Amino acid sequence: MKKVIFLVLIIALIGGGVAIYFYQKKSETSITNSFKIMELEPVVINLADGHYIRIAIAIEYSGDEEELRNKLPVINDILITTVGAMSSKELVSPEGKEVLKENLLLKLNSVLTKTKVRNIFYREFIIQ
Repeated sequence: MKKVIFLVLIIALIGGGVAIYFYQKKSETSITNSFKIMELEPVVINLADGHYIRIAIAIEYSGDEEELRNKLPVINDILITTVGAMSSKELVSPEGKEVLKENLLLKLNSVLTKTKVRNIFYREFIIQ
């Protein structure tokens, strides 16, 4: 009798472990697949110190792609004004690049209602 109870307990534990594994796997997949990427065309921007930059970014987001497409003029304006307020010396440092990303994230998320920007990726970053 004890062997039967022990066997049932072992089977229940294994079954529970398998169920938890598949539940977590499904959750990870849905989270990963919920983010999409939109690439913006490269732009040339005059910097605050007279230099210029050719920059192209990709936006990682979740939510409404149509809202992003409809707000592309606003997004480009944010990119141009935010980057243009910085100097080439600020932008060549790794810290400056991170500050720019953080500023862009804050500003983009402040104008979007149905969409959440998760990350910004640099596709081109050329300063002259």
